[in-house]
Amino acid sequence: MVAAGSPGKGRRRGWRAALTAGGLILLSGPLVLLLGATWRPSWYRPASVDHVLLRTDKAALFQVQDEISAHLNAEEPLVVELHAAQLNRWLAAEGVWRELGAPAGPLEQPFVELDSAGVRIGGLVRWGSVAAVVSVRATLRAEGDELRCGIDEVRLGAWPVARSWWQGWAERATRRLAGHWEGVDFVHDNRFLWENGRRPYQIEHVEFGDGVVRARITPVRLGFVPRAHEAGTP
Repeated sequence: MVAAGSPGKGRRRGWRAALTAGGLILLSGPLVLLLGATWRPSWYRPASVDHVLLRTDKAALFQVQDEISAHLNAEEPLVVELHAAQLNRWLAAEGVWRELGAPAGPLEQPFVELDSAGVRIGGLVRWGSVAAVVSVRATLRAEGDELRCGIDEVRLGAWPVARSWWQGWAERATRRLAGHWEGVDFVHDNRFLWENGRRPYQIEHVEFGDGVVRARITPVRLGFVPRAHEAGTP
């Protein structure tokens, strides 16, 4: 006979408590993972289409294109300055352009944040009725003949995504581009062709600030043809 308060009865209570705790952990684990994956970061604030500014925003896009064309055709360098607020209004307006027949992007409700460390891009992905924010923190660097996009971090909601998970997808997504991967850097030839006037150019410098990105674009010698065009690709 085991007396009340004996070690044997205490051990049984301990096992029951441990089994109960273990069961709760097993049941709550998937819920915690789901809540973390569907968590929306505070910086992610996708814009809605501002129909009042839509015409102005489209005019601003055409103005940027016209300025680049004018400088490159005159063989003059220029600095293009883009603000996050404008970029996000352009991204929001893409939904209207899709209604006009433009192809859809890979993410819903894309949003861009700019700061001195680089760019953070986020958007929604869906699995049935579940929506989650996928975000990428990246930098862009012009290094002579190379343009490097470095991936600093990928997240699904609150959870960081291991490089071994996203690297294969990123390689498939960039397969058609004239570049290659070196670790977490996607390296592209820093040689491009501006179609209006068929003017060759390169990006000399990229600078990120709070809510703004500036890129210095310089023309290159006439007769230059980017490698993609040398290979006969469109």
